[in-house]
Amino acid sequence: MMCTGVWIELSRLLLVTGTPGVGKTTVSRIIAEKLNGIHVDVAKVALEEGLTKGYSAEDHSHIIDAESLSRRLGKIVKSSTCDVVLEGHFIPKIYGFKPSLIYVLRCHPKILRLRLKRKGYPERKIADNVAAELLDTCLYDILSTFKSDKTVEIDTSKKNPAQVASLALKILDSRIKLREVKIDWLQRLLVEGGLEEILHYIESQAPRMKIR
Repeated sequence: MMCTGVWIELSRLLLVTGTPGVGKTTVSRIIAEKLNGIHVDVAKVALEEGLTKGYSAEDHSHIIDAESLSRRLGKIVKSSTCDVVLEGHFIPKIYGFKPSLIYVLRCHPKILRLRLKRKGYPERKIADNVAAELLDTCLYDILSTFKSDKTVEIDTSKKNPAQVASLALKILDSRIKLREVKIDWLQRLLVEGGLEEILHYIESQAPRMKIR
C-alpha cells in the first residue's frame, strides 16, 4: 500500500467488490496503478491485523470485526494523499465511508463455476458462491449500505482484468455511463436455457441453499 505521484487535493475513494472469482484483486491493482493511487486488500488487512471474530467452518469463511476493520480502513483512507481503492468481498460490511464510486464486479454463474474450480475451491464453496452471484447477493448487500447512485455493475465474464479496469476508469472519468445497467442472471439463464442446470448443481452441492 504505497502511494506514488504527488499530492492530490481531492483524492478519491473507490470500492471494488463482488463474489469470489470475479477478478476483484487483479482489477483493483490495475486501477490503483493507473491512478497512481494505492490498492488495499480489505481481507488481507482484516486477517493480518487480527480484525476478525473467528472462523465459520460451515461457510468456510472468516467472520470480520466490522467496527474494528472499518476504523482501521478509515485511518488508511484519511492518511492517504492520493486515490485509494479498497477491494474485497467484505466491502459491504464496512461503514463510515463516502466513496466516489463503487464497482460491483459480476460474472456469469457458469463461467464463475469454472473459474472457482480452476482455483481449487471445494464443490460446496463453489456452489455457495455461484448461488450468491445468481441471487445478486453482493449487489444487494452494497445497496443496503451505500447509495445506489454511486454503484456500478460490470460484467467480467468475457473481459480480461485489463479490459475491466479500463472500463472502470472510463466510467470514473464519465467518458461512458453504465450506472443504469442491471445484470439479471436468473433472467439471462432462463433465456439461455441453462437455469435448471445451475439450480440443480447448487441444490446438489449446497442443500442448505433454498433458491426455489
